[in-house]
Amino acid sequence: MKARIRWDVNHAGEDGKDLDFLIGLRKKGHKIPLLDKREMIPDSFLGVWQAFIRLSGARRGQGLPICIADILAYFEIVGIDHVESREIYMHAILELDQEISQAVSAKTRKPKESASDGTTKNR
Repeated sequence: MKARIRWDVNHAGEDGKDLDFLIGLRKKGHKIPLLDKREMIPDSFLGVWQAFIRLSGARRGQGLPICIADILAYFEIVGIDHVESREIYMHAILELDQEISQAVSAKTRKPKESASDGTTKNR
């Protein structure tokens, strides 16, 4: 799932609409070879993935981590009561949240190059 996050971040465009556009074209029957490289989420992880996507979309601010209180509220809403299940979901959601933060950070970091006067400038 981490590879899927990295792929999505790198192919989503500035506002995420590029990826949504491509997915929309595929749903209409167009062949989109780029999407063939997108990792599929195994059925056994769909519940965790769906929880992550829902919670990620409900962040309290752009760039902020998913709040543990929101995860616990999600468990209550969807009826995840078993302690071990909650632990597994919590760990996975927080790991995925960390991964998306790192992927976005890596994408937005701009390498610096040296100017002829010895200073640095952004590319």
